[in-house]
Order: sequence, then structure tokens, then C-alpha cells
Amino acid sequence: MTGEGEGSPVDCLFSQFRWRPPTKGIERVSTTLYANNLPLTATEEGLVSKFAKFGGVLSVRIERDAGGGSRRSAFVEMENALGARKAIDGLNMANFDGRVVSVYAAVIPVAKTAGK
Repeated sequence: MTGEGEGSPVDCLFSQFRWRPPTKGIERVSTTLYANNLPLTATEEGLVSKFAKFGGVLSVRIERDAGGGSRRSAFVEMENALGARKAIDGLNMANFDGRVVSVYAAVIPVAKTAGK
């Protein structure tokens, strides 16, 4: 019978999961990145210059503790997903002033609506 086989809508009629068409080759990348294990001497300007090699940088925010010291991490918002992907590929596990930094797409929590 046509339409039967692994991943087809017919197979999923009786399952608890809804069938979705394959998305092979399609990947959604956040434009907000998280950089971790930064040197204490890292500045917003320094991060802009590093990330700007891969695309437009909209904003940089270094996370700071209550005393104003760096927490060795930052959020970098890129202009588009292509620049974000290039920055991840180019800077993840790269040497940044003697430290190996990790760069990946930030997980931004979605605000919950009242009553749900």
C-alpha cells in the first residue's frame, strides 16, 4: 500500500505523535549567542571586534556579579542567523587571550502567560 512505511502519515495515525514533514537540511539558529569561559579582561569592545569578523553585531552584554566583576560569560546578539552560525563555527573552542571559549546559541526563555 502506498504511503506506508517508516515516517509516513499512515504509520502515525494511531500514535500519540503528530506526523511532521522531514526538515532535512533546515536548521534554525538563534541570533543571540552565549559565550562562556571568557578571560576576566574581556571587554564589550573586544567582543564586538572578535564577533564582527563573522557578521554584524547588534549588542554585547558581559554578565557581571554584584560587585561589577565579570562572570566570564556574555550574550552577543548578531544581525542575522548566518552571521550567528559563522560566529559559532569560528569561535567555539577558540583561544581568546589564553582561554578556550565556548560559543553557542543562547536559549532564551519564553515568558509564560497568566493562567497557563
